[in-house]
Amino acid sequence: MVRTRKPKVDWPAVYKIIDDAKVDVIPEEHHGRLRATLKLIENHLTPQERSSEKSSDLAESSDASQKPDKKPKKGGKGRNSAADQIGAERNPIPHPTMEHGGCCPDCEKGKVYECKVPALVPRFEAQPLIAAAIHELQRLKCNFCSAVFTAPLPENLGTEKYDESVAAVLATSRYGAGLPAYRLESFLKQFGILIPDSTQWALVWEGATLLRPLHGALLRYGANCRNLYGDDTGAKVLHLNRTLPGRTGTFTTALVGEGLEGKVALYFTGEKHAGENLADLLKQRVAKEPPIVMFDALSRNVPKGVDILLCNCLTHGRRNFAKIIGTFPEECTHLLTQLGLVYFHDAETKTQGLSPEGRLAYHQMMSQPILEELHVWATATIGSATEPNSLLGKALGYLLKHWKGLTEFLRTPGAPLDNNICERAIKKVVLYRKNSLFYRTENGAAAADIYLSIIHTCELNHIPAFPYLVALLKNADQVLKNPDDWLPWTYRASLAALPP
Repeated sequence: MVRTRKPKVDWPAVYKIIDDAKVDVIPEEHHGRLRATLKLIENHLTPQERSSEKSSDLAESSDASQKPDKKPKKGGKGRNSAADQIGAERNPIPHPTMEHGGCCPDCEKGKVYECKVPALVPRFEAQPLIAAAIHELQRLKCNFCSAVFTAPLPENLGTEKYDESVAAVLATSRYGAGLPAYRLESFLKQFGILIPDSTQWALVWEGATLLRPLHGALLRYGANCRNLYGDDTGAKVLHLNRTLPGRTGTFTTALVGEGLEGKVALYFTGEKHAGENLADLLKQRVAKEPPIVMFDALSRNVPKGVDILLCNCLTHGRRNFAKIIGTFPEECTHLLTQLGLVYFHDAETKTQGLSPEGRLAYHQMMSQPILEELHVWATATIGSATEPNSLLGKALGYLLKHWKGLTEFLRTPGAPLDNNICERAIKKVVLYRKNSLFYRTENGAAAADIYLSIIHTCELNHIPAFPYLVALLKNADQVLKNPDDWLPWTYRASLAALPP
């Protein structure tokens, strides 16, 4: 059971909002404050069982009476329904003996009408990643002049040896699932399909070349997003032409942007750090207001020469205490519990569907008193109860040093709490690096950046990546003319507008 807090409410401000409501409709910000006040009183009068994110870590260092209860498991995690299979082929089957408007065979009085939702019966069949067909063209030879006549290919087959879907499935397997070329070559042999790793690379590189205009459209969209998240990880390119003096490392930067139409993921591999890649990206920014940028506290992540509103990741500050909870159980338990309440409040704003302004007012009412008290406690603790060079002192020092960036969500509408969305994006690079180890050339790294950006952007927007890639490659000429019409959230309309 979380310790209940005495509500801290600015009652004159609340009564003024109520009085103003008699004259005119209250604005969104005042509505958020009033709603937050009522929620605060409700939580105080009816305390709920809550637990922090890492409540299991407290078990080894706390008494049994202090263990927070586990959250009940949410439902809806069982088997998927037939309607959830968005990639399945749909085959309508009419009734063999009845039709819409016919007589009911049971009562012989009423008429039957077609239901809006048909009965769904799923059926799954396995198939190899790539299927091959050998077309045997009949050849006729004259026994007098030795002329040979070969049957023509049907028009619907085309002239290309490899369909665009082959490059799409190779890219999603390699960059989406982390399957290296040698392993994929061996896997395809089990289905009787022979595609060497060199052929795979040729197809993937050709596809990446065709996708460059679309990748440029993603870059422009990301540059104008309101919220940007960034981080980087190590990478290895065997043959890299270095241009930055004294720079020996190689990195892959992941940037995630949240815009009005959807989310976008962008990857950059090379010598530059995350802050430098972000500065290059923001040169394409058209929007006048500075973006809200979320990074960890590394100095190399701060872009130079651009106007941004910098936030720091609260999860990074929290993680320092989770690591030392066994050594300092009382202090770490207190801090983790308080930060758990802040995250609980943020989850409430999402549940209630609050606007950025309403979310800001809610956090100012609910989370700001908690964090102000936490700041006073941390300052007093590092000054008297612990050495600054101890593990606890360093964790508290990190928290206090970056306090402004860690609490920007209390001052700016829409400012995030943490960088978790970008941490998940980095895992795509780590998965590829774990299996393929390195890029051989800069072209290999460039192709990976293009495909990773497209595939993870699709995942962020809940769009299947494989059919999207197939649509892009089959309509490369149209994508080149107007790539902004072929972004993941707009391509279906562009595809439907094409002539048959």
